[in-house]
Amino acid sequence: MTDKLHPIVGRAGAEFADGKLERREFLRIATLLGVAAPVAYGMAGLTLPAMAQTAAILVYSSSDDNKGKITYFVGIDNTKFRKPVVPGDQLRLELEVINCRRGIYTFSGKAYVDGKLVTESELRATFADKQS
Repeated sequence: MTDKLHPIVGRAGAEFADGKLERREFLRIATLLGVAAPVAYGMAGLTLPAMAQTAAILVYSSSDDNKGKITYFVGIDNTKFRKPVVPGDQLRLELEVINCRRGIYTFSGKAYVDGKLVTESELRATFADKQS
């Protein structure tokens, strides 16, 4: 069965190490980000925080279990900066949940400018209750 993709978020069922998800959740997201910072050099460091924020949005929008919790990023792996990002570029960020084990989500993230891959990375995050 194939799902129709929403312009922002795609839906699909998934098999994770913890077993079948009980309900269909958002597993992919794509966002656009305009780069406007006045910096003379390539902005490689911009793409990872943008991916991290997009990953958090993906999880918060997909499950009521994590609403009201704080996101803690616990790892960034296999990061490759392929091309510089400069002011005036428009980033297309695509993130997908590739694993969820023991409350730690693993995301595969890619950033594109004009259809060309500029950054790719795997991010890991967990969610914890806010402390008063």
